[in-house]
Amino acid sequence: QQNGEHLLPDRAGEKKAIELQMRHLLRETKGQFKLSQPLRSYPGAAFNDRFRVTVSYANSSVEWTLLLSASAPHEPPDIIFEEGCEAFAPYDQIESLRRWSLDRPTALTELLRELRERYRLHQMDRCFAIADDRLRFELESVRGLCPAAEMRALL
Repeated sequence: QQNGEHLLPDRAGEKKAIELQMRHLLRETKGQFKLSQPLRSYPGAAFNDRFRVTVSYANSSVEWTLLLSASAPHEPPDIIFEEGCEAFAPYDQIESLRRWSLDRPTALTELLRELRERYRLHQMDRCFAIADDRLRFELESVRGLCPAAEMRALL
């Protein structure tokens, strides 16, 4: 190969890897996550790398923005959370980002599941923080009966 063509990234392979991750996410999460509003971060991007993620939670939903990188798809994505909820998932503490691999079809699913669980725990902590003694007792009862219960503090 001439002129360094062998150094060019395999954009078709990267696009395929991202498509496999998204298919796995939608197939394996049974409606917990929906992807919409696909965009390209710049006109020459090889594939859509910006998405709105609708996360089904507590009989409602929250929306996050998933930022992949068409220019560096092997890098883990960034996620923009709704205002006021950024602190529930410090970027350096997200285990699935440390294990991120574009070539692993489960990577995106693992990331969003981990973030959803962290969001659930954050919301539960918020509920307990604003509850009086009686409500705290009721919340503890619910948590004892169903440890995976979804609660949401609406302030």
